[in-house]
Amino acid sequence: MSDTLECSVVMKVRKATASDLKLDDKTLNYGQPFWLKSMVTGEFMNQPLKIHENTDVDELASWLKNNMIYVPVQWNEKFKEI
Repeated sequence: MSDTLECSVVMKVRKATASDLKLDDKTLNYGQPFWLKSMVTGEFMNQPLKIHENTDVDELASWLKNNMIYVPVQWNEKFKEI
C-alpha cells in the first residue's frame, strides 16, 4: 500500500500589493506564501514560495513591479472574477 495520495486543490489568488509583502516600510512579512506567474508563458510555478529572512528584496521588488507575484485571497476579502 502506498503512503501517497493524489488530490487537487483549488485556491483563489490575486495580484500582490506591496502591503501584502511588508508589515511596514522596513519589515518584510516573513512567512507570507506567494506564487510566481511567468511573464513569458503566463503559467504559475507549481509550488508556492515564502518570504523569509534570506529573501532577495531587489528580486522581490522586481517581481512585484512586473505583476508576477500572486497571494491567496483571504476569507474576508471580496474577490472580483477575472
